[in-house]
Amino acid sequence: ISGAIGLVVFMAFPTAPPRLVDLGLIDTVTERSSSYRTLQPPGLINKYAAMPSLHFGWNLLVGVMLFRVSRRLVVRVFAIGLPIAMALAVVMTANHYVLDVLAGAIVALAGLALVGVVNRALLALRRS
Repeated sequence: ISGAIGLVVFMAFPTAPPRLVDLGLIDTVTERSSSYRTLQPPGLINKYAAMPSLHFGWNLLVGVMLFRVSRRLVVRVFAIGLPIAMALAVVMTANHYVLDVLAGAIVALAGLALVGVVNRALLALRRS
């Protein structure tokens, strides 16, 4: 659901990431590694899809789920650290603005909430 919301936003409001704006920022990952281009060929990438950051949003969802299902302290600490690390990574590599990260969180959590609504509706239909 969050992916679908993200696609709509990408199409409606194309937003260039900081590395494409003349601010002197450099994406060190793509500058120093060719594997990024191999795994994601430029012809299949929308370079104006910075808002919202689904990199962050989906890492946040993984963190939320890990935190929910585990009682182990080390897993819970990892679950909290994972989205924080992703937020830092996407901002520090000039792939997203801080606002993109916040929007990614909103989109991901909205998708999670909608999944809950859909699941409850399906359960109600099965019971009736």
